[in-house]
This record gives sequence, structure tokens and C-alpha cells, in this order.
Amino acid sequence: MSLPQGVRFRLTDGQRGIWYAVQGDLANPLFGLAERVDIQGPVDTGLFEAALRRVVDETEALRVSFGEDADGPYQVVAPALDWPFHLVDVSGQDDPEAAVRDWTSADQRRPVDLSAGPLFTFALFRLAEDRYVWYQRHHHIALDGLSVGMVARRVAAVYSAASAGEPCPESGHGGLRELIEADAAYGGSEEIAGDRRYWAEQLADRPEAHGLTAQPTGYPDGPLLRVVSTLEPAAVESIRSLAREAGTAWPTVAVAAQALYLHRITGRTDVVLALPVAARPGGDAANVPGMVSNLVPLRLSVRPGDTVAELLGQVSRRMRGALRHQRYRYEELRRDVGALADGRRLVGPRVNIIMFDYDLDFGGHPGVVHNLTIGHDDDLTVVVDNRAGDGGLRVELNASPELYSAAEVERHGERLTGLMRALGAGAPDRALGALDIATEAERRQVLADFDGDAAQTATATLAELFEARVRECPEAGAVSLGADTLTYAELNTRANALARLLVARGAGPGRFVGLVLPRSIDLVVALLAVVKSGAAYVPIDPAYPADRIAYTISDVDLTLLVTDTRVEVALPEGVERVVLGDEEVRAGLAALPGTDLTDADRPSPLLPVAPAYVIYTSGSTGRPKGSWSPTGTWSGCSPPPAGGSPSAPTRCGPCSTPTPSTSRCGSCGVRCCTAGGSWWSRSRCRGRRSASCGCWRTSG
Repeated sequence: MSLPQGVRFRLTDGQRGIWYAVQGDLANPLFGLAERVDIQGPVDTGLFEAALRRVVDETEALRVSFGEDADGPYQVVAPALDWPFHLVDVSGQDDPEAAVRDWTSADQRRPVDLSAGPLFTFALFRLAEDRYVWYQRHHHIALDGLSVGMVARRVAAVYSAASAGEPCPESGHGGLRELIEADAAYGGSEEIAGDRRYWAEQLADRPEAHGLTAQPTGYPDGPLLRVVSTLEPAAVESIRSLAREAGTAWPTVAVAAQALYLHRITGRTDVVLALPVAARPGGDAANVPGMVSNLVPLRLSVRPGDTVAELLGQVSRRMRGALRHQRYRYEELRRDVGALADGRRLVGPRVNIIMFDYDLDFGGHPGVVHNLTIGHDDDLTVVVDNRAGDGGLRVELNASPELYSAAEVERHGERLTGLMRALGAGAPDRALGALDIATEAERRQVLADFDGDAAQTATATLAELFEARVRECPEAGAVSLGADTLTYAELNTRANALARLLVARGAGPGRFVGLVLPRSIDLVVALLAVVKSGAAYVPIDPAYPADRIAYTISDVDLTLLVTDTRVEVALPEGVERVVLGDEEVRAGLAALPGTDLTDADRPSPLLPVAPAYVIYTSGSTGRPKGSWSPTGTWSGCSPPPAGGSPSAPTRCGPCSTPTPSTSRCGSCGVRCCTAGGSWWSRSRCRGRRSASCGCWRTSG
């Protein structure tokens, strides 16, 4: 049923969220959806334009404009729309493809006037006599991704009928009224009450979600960074075979790969992905072009000891549950769980599976679809697209330049596609911890000897930096407490033995080890041992209240707790402990070699991107909040020049406490060991945050 033209109608809830998001930022390209269709054959440009104009005339969502009055935002359908069709011949250009990219990139940066329209761009590029590119861009407030596909299929059908001289087929698309009324009816239905209960149960005791970077999320002012990789047909068939064996479909494997990758990068076992969904109502409204898409959380448990089959089964069950309750708005969900009030992140990276029926045909000539923009994102979206045209899959990473560099996005894309290949090539009963996420280049880097070169230092792990310093000046003082001093060689030997013990007890890359130790040389040894094992250390001050200690231990999902016989505070049960000073531990350490660990000693390779530590602060709401840093970002305290010798100590940097437990600067205990000696005081520092803590650097 059509809407009366010129009459103001309410927005769908999905449109309403975008309306408020774009106010004051109409030029932001993040609110556009764009794609290109490569048509492999000649095109009758007159018939093509006629097909486009017919589709615009019959599709109300393409003729809407928006405004706001005392009752809030509204939309109006125009009876007719004057819009330009761009026919661009680039066949004479030196690089026709570059000319298409330049034109479409410029269009995606063009502001859109929501009050007038049109809210779309249609262009047809002629690259050669038998090669054309059709480009379409839509503002997200008018169409969602599913609707863009409806428009593409309809244009192909109308053009093909005209080119064959046949009657135009019926569209099968309803009017906007059905979509708006279905959206309004959901708001007062029993269905929404059931959906609200489902999500409340799913997100009870929710963790704070984490992304692939430790930085807070943020919407960029410009386009997202974009990296596209391809999974070849043979790899895709292996993935499909794995899915069939697990009783599911290939999208489950794609989502499981992202969950596993997020776990391996952050070390978190309770991960929350974001899943874009169509959120379509049933009945006639299901086939109406418009904007109702949504975002839902996908909470998963990922543990190294679980098998691939177990993860796939869990992902499949959680996805089915999420899809059954997909119409409940993400904006409402954030309010319900208190994410707006407490500032804790609700979801991590997005995983957008595109598997629309996109076998487009234009008068007997196939069209292959390429997505160009995905809309807005404040972190990172992985798009897995089955429209490659050759049986392969495209894996696209779209990331906020506020959070990632182009090189980082490139590495994440390489690792993720490699992990998807590894999943397909392996057995379903393979342990998740046995899967390697390193690229070939990273494997070569890890195996290469670290020689102190500045270019390598920038990407070296913290363990490598320290071991380079040991080779540089093994007999120099590394750490002192009162009359007790350890040289670099002594500290390294003790840390290596303890690291081997920790690995034997389950520590390794992507896992967390808590340190509940008083200020002592043992604390520095233990901290460095955790780093060498590949795990991330979580310092916990024994002087903390028992409830804060218990919260930290439960929140970060520790593999081990390292403490000693002097710690008298009661520690929660359920986490294995390594008690320094215990006779059994002493005997075990004495039997272990003190040589440096390699990846052959660890359960998986140690990459620069792996977490090095998690530091808990009180947080803005009073609840302790963890922040982490990769082990490859430790070049701030550079080693002295080769051949240098220790001299008088100079200050390394500000820190608020000599115990690495209450600030992110607390990590300087090991940082300074990579640069020079560390002197630790038994008394707490006083004064402002900028006061020196007694962490010192010896320059060469």
C-alpha cells in the first residue's frame, strides 16, 4: 500500500537513530551505502536509464525527504523526483579504472540534503565497448543494505525485460506504509516484550566488550580505512566442508573465526561481537525497500582448550537465538543494560555477512557486485561477502582511522583470512589454542635474531627488548631493592626459569596471569617471567580490599595467580596458584633451565600484537576497569647505543606508584629493565601523578 504523497509520516525506529546521528554532520560519508556492479558485456545506455527511472518512480523509499516539526522527525514521499543520471565515458582515459574510483570516491564525500533529495546517486561508466560499471549510492536513512540489493535486482529485471522486448515483470515490492506500520506495531507487541527478556538474559553480568585496539572507540570525520582480501574457491570449499561436517553453514565459520581472532588478540575468553541484521518484519513488509536494519550483540565463550567443533556449535546456537530476536533495537538495548550510563562498551568489532541473492543479469550479461561503503562504524567491521563471482569470498575490513593505521588494518586482514583458511584446512576436533594466527612475514620476524636495529625495535616484543639488553650488558645492575641487586644476566636467568614453570602450568600468548605480590625483587622477576611466557600480566596490589581483588580476578579470567608465602590476604578459589617460596615451587624452579624461551617453548607464537599487561583502575563509575597494551608497543625506552656501558642513572619517566598495580605507568618496572637499571623503594610515592616513582633508567 502506497503512502499519500506530500503527507508527513513517522520514521521507522531504524531511521530515527540515523536522523539524530546525522544532525550537524550531514557531510559525513559514514552514513552512505555504496556499491558498484561490473557488467561484463555491452549495455544499451538508453534502456538502462529508462530502467533506473522506472524503478525510482515505483520505489517510494527512493523519493523520500526528511524534516522535523514539533512532533519530531518525519518523512515525506514526493510524487515525482527530478534527478540526474550520470553517464560517464572513461574509455579514453589512460586508466579507466582509476577514473571510476576517483569519481565514485568524490561522490561518496558529497553532502546530501535530507530535506530535498535525491538521497541517491546513479551513474553508469563506460570503460570499453563490452565493459560497464553501474554505481549506486544511497543515504542510509532511506535504504538499508538489504534494500540496496532489492533495487539492484529490480533494475536488472526491468532492463533485461526491455532489452528482450518483453513486458516488464511485477516488482513484488510493497509500499512504505506496510513497513512503517509493521515497525510501529512491533513497539507495542508481545514480541518486543519477549525480545527484551531474551536480551536481558543474554547480557546479564555482561563483560565490557573489547576491540582489536586498546583505544576507546570513536567515529572518524572522514572515510573508513578499507582493506580487501580474497579467499580462493578451494579455501572456501574447505570452509563449506567444515561447516557441513559441523551441521551448520559457512557464515558460522566466518563469525567463529572473528571471535577466535578477537580472543587471540585480546586474551579475553568472554567476547562480544556485533552482528548487523536485516530485522525485517514478516508478511508484505518483508519485501519493502526502506531502512529497518539493526545491530545485535553476539556473546561467545572462546577458550584455548575448546575444539573447533565446539566453537562452531556455540556460534550456530547463539546466532539462531540472536536472529529470532533481531528486531529489538540496539539503541534500546544499550539503555536497558546501562551502557549509556556506565560508559562500558557493549559490543566489539562487527561481523557483517553478505549472502544476498546477487546473481545479476543485464540482458544476458552477468553483473558482479562490489561493496564500496558499509555505513558508519566507530571501530572495525569485517565484511564477508559471497558475491565474488568465482566461488570465492571477499573479506573486507573497514576501520576507523581514529583507532587504526592502514598498516594495522592490513595486518589484521592478513591474519584473519589466514585463520579462516586454517579453520577450513583443520579437523573439527582440533583445539582452538593450536591454531596459529601469525602471517608468514610475522613468523619470519619471530624467528629472526633480534639485533637491536631501530626498525626491528619498533615491532619487537617486550621479551625480545629485554633479552637484547641482557646481551648488551649482562653484568650491569638491572634491579635493586635496598642492599639486594640483580644483574641483567641474573634477572634474566631467574625470569626464564619461572617463565618455563608458568608455561607448564598453562600460561602463554593470549592468556592472563595475575601477580599478587608485595613490592620486591620477586615482583620484577615474576612480571618479566609472565612477559616471557607470552601471557599478559595483571598486577593486583595485596593491599586492595578483598572484593576488589575478587572482582579483578573474575573479570579478567586468569589462567594462573602468582603470589608468595608473605601474602596474607585471602584469595578467591578456582584459579591455580604458583606460590613463590613454596618448597615444591623452589624445587621445580631449580630443575628448569634459565635459557631464553622461544616459540617452540610456548603453546603458540608470541606476536607483537599480543597483550602485554592489563592494568585495572578505579574507572569513572567506581568499578575497576581494565585497560591493556600490546607487547609490541614498548619502544618508548630505547636501549642505549650498541657498545654503550651503564653510567649514572637518569629518570626513565613519570609513574604514580612503585608497584605496577594502580596505573598504566606501572608497567615501567619491565620497561625500564629494557632500557637501564630499576631501583625500587619500599615506601609509596607521594605527591601528584607526575611525581617520579623511583623507576630509573641507566643510559649508555
